[in-house]
Amino acid sequence: MKNTKLIMTVAAAALMLGTTASFAADYSFGVVDMNVVMQKSAAAQSIMKQLDDKKESYRKQIDSKEKELRTSEEKIMKEKAKLSKEDFEKKRNAFKEDVIKGHKLVQKDKLILDRAFNISMTELRKNITKVIADIAKDKDFSAVLTQNSVMMSKPELDITAEVVKKLDDEVKTIKVDWDAASKVQEAK
Repeated sequence: MKNTKLIMTVAAAALMLGTTASFAADYSFGVVDMNVVMQKSAAAQSIMKQLDDKKESYRKQIDSKEKELRTSEEKIMKEKAKLSKEDFEKKRNAFKEDVIKGHKLVQKDKLILDRAFNISMTELRKNITKVIADIAKDKDFSAVLTQNSVMMSKPELDITAEVVKKLDDEVKTIKVDWDAASKVQEAK
């Protein structure tokens, strides 16, 4: 009885292994590291440069506004002794409103940057998907998997460098759509 069970188990395993080997021979796969593509491609780098430039522009505006607010605050404090209590409160309240406006501007700028990043990355992913589909078709792959979903694979299955090269050939830059990012913000 024990031998029969052992023979049945071995036979089932042999059948499964035979089917698995046959299955694997009928399909071919590619593996792509999306993090590398999203960082090293020319299009991704162009997006990041545009975002960094805009961040720097916003930072300069914020620095200027902060300097203006400090000067205004110092002026109000110097005039405090010369002003009536009512006039001082009016100036102080106006200053507080300016500070609140400054905070709102910073929040708006951050939301625009976030939205611009998301819009641009979506466009980049569409282009990457097209490139991967073209490579998969050319190589007759049954599927292309992301590196994150693969525990280990043969190095020759990795098509990351090919994806970056083809993407760079086809899409050198992706223009960040600041208008679209701003319109979404205005709608809120």
